[in-house]
Amino acid sequence: MSYRTDYKSERTDQGNIQDKLTIMKYIQVLLSIMLVIAMTNCQSCLKKTARSRFTIQNDASLTLKYSISTIGQGPPLYPDTSLPFNNIAVLEIKPNKSVIVDLGHQPFEDYFANLPSDTLSIFLYNADTVVAYSWDQMRQDYKIVKRYDVSLKNLKELNYKINFPPNAQMKGMKMFPR
Repeated sequence: MSYRTDYKSERTDQGNIQDKLTIMKYIQVLLSIMLVIAMTNCQSCLKKTARSRFTIQNDASLTLKYSISTIGQGPPLYPDTSLPFNNIAVLEIKPNKSVIVDLGHQPFEDYFANLPSDTLSIFLYNADTVVAYSWDQMRQDYKIVKRYDVSLKNLKELNYKINFPPNAQMKGMKMFPR
C-alpha cells in the first residue's frame, strides 16, 4: 500500500495554475485596453493621412489609357482642355477593369479648392491609338475617346466612381464628345 505524501506539492501546482490564469486574465484585459487605444488613435491617424482617391471603371471592350490634368503637373488645367504637352497617358485600364486614381493626402475639398475652376479634366484614350500616333498628332487632332470635366459635386454624386462608357448617373456631368 502506498501513501501519498505529495499533497503540498499538488496544492502548490494548483496555486501556480490559478496564479497563471489570473496573470493571463490581466494580460488579456491589458491587451484589450491597448487594442481600444490603438484603434482610437488609428482613426485619428487615418483622418490625418486619408488620401483623395476615386475609381475609373472601364466597362468597354477596348483597353484605355488615361491622363488627368492635375495640380503640379503644369498646364493645362481646366478650363483649358487641351491635351498636356507631354504624353502622360501611360497607365492602362484593361476592359472590364478599374483603376484607383490617387490625388494625394489632402482632402478632396482642399484639392478642388486649389484648382482654377474647381473642375478636374480626365482624358481617356484608346490604348491602340496612343501607340499608333505620335503625341504631337494626338494633341493636334484631339484623339481622345472621352474627356470628363468633373467637379467635386460630380464625384460625390457618383460615389467617387467614374464609368466609361458613361452611365445614366453621369448624364449631368460635363463630357466631350457627348
